[in-house]
Amino acid sequence: MKICVLGSSSAGNATYMELDGQKILIDAGLCYRSIKNRLEAIGVDISELDGIFITHEHIDHINGLKILLKHHDIPIYCTRYTAQAIEEILHIEPEFYIFSPCEPFAFNKIKTEAFPVFHDAQDPVGFCFYTSKGKLGLVSDIGYLTLMVKQKLAGSNVLIVESNHDPKLLMADIHRPMSLKQRIRGKHGHFSNADACKLVEEIAHDGLTHVILYHLSQDCNTHDIAFGLMKNTLIQKGFNNTHVHLTYADKTSDIISYPWNSKRKSAALRFHQLEMPMV
Repeated sequence: MKICVLGSSSAGNATYMELDGQKILIDAGLCYRSIKNRLEAIGVDISELDGIFITHEHIDHINGLKILLKHHDIPIYCTRYTAQAIEEILHIEPEFYIFSPCEPFAFNKIKTEAFPVFHDAQDPVGFCFYTSKGKLGLVSDIGYLTLMVKQKLAGSNVLIVESNHDPKLLMADIHRPMSLKQRIRGKHGHFSNADACKLVEEIAHDGLTHVILYHLSQDCNTHDIAFGLMKNTLIQKGFNNTHVHLTYADKTSDIISYPWNSKRKSAALRFHQLEMPMV
C-alpha cells in the first residue's frame, strides 16, 4: 500500500494510491499539468492509472478531469448523482462506473466501499479500501461526524482525514463573508482540526499507523496547529507511535507506505453498475 497526496487545499485536491498493484487517483481537482507533473515526480506515468474515484463534484475535486480525459481513457468511479453533476459542470460524457454508498463492490481484487457524508454537494462520499496489507480510510469535505462515518472508518490502518480550519483563524479572516464562515462551520461544511481529532480519538487503535491530514485551509489554518493538535490527541490516547503526516497545496506529501516506509447534464450517461464482491 502506497499513498501520496499530490495536492490538497481549497484550490485543488488529488491523491495517488497504489493498492495491491492497482494505481488509482482519488479526485482530480488539480489542473491536468499539475497532476501529470506531480505523478511523474514520484515515478508514475499518468497513463498507468487504473481508475479515478471521485468523492463529489465540487470544482476543487474535479477541475483537472476534463483535460485529463481528453488525453487518457481512464474509468471514472462515482455515484450516479455525482456523475450527473460532473456532466453538467464540465460538459463531458465519460464512461462512468457507478457505485452505491454502503454497498461494497470489487475494484479488480480490492474490496471497496463508499459511505455518505454531510457536505453541500449532490452525493458526497468517503471511501474505505480493503487490501491484502490492511485497510485504508478516507474522508474529506465533511461537516458533521455521524455514527456511520465512525463505524466505516473504524479499523483503518491508514486514515486520510480532513483537518480544514482552526475556528479562531476562520472567524478572524477578513476576506470571507460571515455567510461563508457559517457554511464552513455548518453541518454541510468542513471539519475543523478539533473535529478531525475527535474522529481519530474515537476510532484510534493499535493498528492505526498513519494519520494523513487533508484539505488544510491556506488562510484559516496552519500546518503547525493541525499537526500539533492531532499529535497531542494521539499521545493522550496512548498511540505515541502513530505517524501524523501533512499535505500541501503546492507540493506533494511524503510517499507513505504501509507497512511503514516513508520517502519523501444529460441523462444519456454510459453507466456500468458495479458488482458486489463475493465476500
